[in-house]
Amino acid sequence: MPEKAKVQEVQAMVDNLHILPEAIQQRVLGIVEGFDLARKTTENAESKDDKGA
Repeated sequence: MPEKAKVQEVQAMVDNLHILPEAIQQRVLGIVEGFDLARKTTENAESKDDKGA
């Protein structure tokens, strides 16, 4: 029985391993989307400046 408990403990650790990469991926995607939004905002502002000149 103790061996089964060890197996379950290891299985739980393995099951939780996928959470970390997903969390990192979501964080990176959020940062990338933030930069992309900033770039688009800058491009829009520059194109408006060009039209006004």
